[in-house]
Amino acid sequence: MLSSNATHLNPNSTIAQLETHQYQVDADTLGEVVSTEFKNHPDLPGVIVKEGEAVLGVISRRKFLEQMSQPYSIELYLRRPIRVLLEVMETDTLTLKEDSAINEAVKRALNRPLDLLYEPIIVQRKDQSLELLELHNLLLAQSKIFAQVNKIINQQKEEARQYAENLKQEQAKVREYTRQLEQEQLEAQRRNQVLEMQRAKLSRQANAISELNDRFVQLGELLSKEGKETFAQMLSSVEAISDSTARIINIGEGFKEELEVVNSATQLIERVSQQVRNLSIQVALAANRPGSGAQGQMSGLSRITTEIGNLGSKTSEATTEVNQIAYRFKGQIEDLTSAAAESEEVARSLVRRSQQTQQALDELERLLNEHREEDTAVDYVQDENTAEQEASNV
Repeated sequence: MLSSNATHLNPNSTIAQLETHQYQVDADTLGEVVSTEFKNHPDLPGVIVKEGEAVLGVISRRKFLEQMSQPYSIELYLRRPIRVLLEVMETDTLTLKEDSAINEAVKRALNRPLDLLYEPIIVQRKDQSLELLELHNLLLAQSKIFAQVNKIINQQKEEARQYAENLKQEQAKVREYTRQLEQEQLEAQRRNQVLEMQRAKLSRQANAISELNDRFVQLGELLSKEGKETFAQMLSSVEAISDSTARIINIGEGFKEELEVVNSATQLIERVSQQVRNLSIQVALAANRPGSGAQGQMSGLSRITTEIGNLGSKTSEATTEVNQIAYRFKGQIEDLTSAAAESEEVARSLVRRSQQTQQALDELERLLNEHREEDTAVDYVQDENTAEQEASNV
């Protein structure tokens, strides 16, 4: 009987998948029965000889035919039980379990003595049944496995070659990517250097701007303080000028009144002088009348008249001179009064401008305070932006 579970073989295949033979005979079976079986089944590798459930041994086709070729062997063994032939033959049967790997079975089979090298192998099934496996089938299965392994190896070699080719291409791509990455890194380093230089420059500019802002704030504060004090003093001075100008105007007004008094006095002097002249004329007329007093009186009267005339002339001259002086003094007083009025107007304009300047200084102080607050807010925003940039870089 033939048993075969042959399927696709692989390096992990077992002898259970190989073709086996189930020919078994009892030890009392005649030798000619076994000989006839061998003749009828040329592929039969041997026969298992049992006595009950015990296995006495295995007689291979090769050993059986060799023994039968000896003189008198046919008469001695064919008509006698097979156990007689088994007792004469020296056999050492190799028994393997069906889950033994094919490669392992080949190793154990080839490790047998040379005269037993081609003897069939007993395969023990899981149900404890016994079958014969021919070494030829075992070696053929191993060759198939080797062929498949070789095919797998060739496929793997081809795959490895293809993989190596792909790997070379990928390595070339990687080298190109690496070169591009190095260029990008160099470019990034250059940009970073430029950015660092720009950052350092901006930092210096920011420090300079900060210093200028500080100086500007200090100057603004100083200007505000000094300006307030200066304009306060200027306001005081302007007020003093205004008061002085008012006093000058008042003095000018007093001068005008005095000039009017002087003018009145000169008019009086002029009237007196006129009266004196009239009197001297009357005295002269009286003195020169015919039949008047003594000669001496006439002479004294004449001198008096002369003196009065001289006095009148001098008084008239003095009056004229006083009038001229008073006229000139009056013009000067008018000029002084006009200048004082203009000075008062200028002073009032200065007061108005001082007030506007004071308002401008107050506005400047307010702007300085706002500038401080904006600087504080900008510093805070810059700190926040710097922190966010550092977190992003990280």
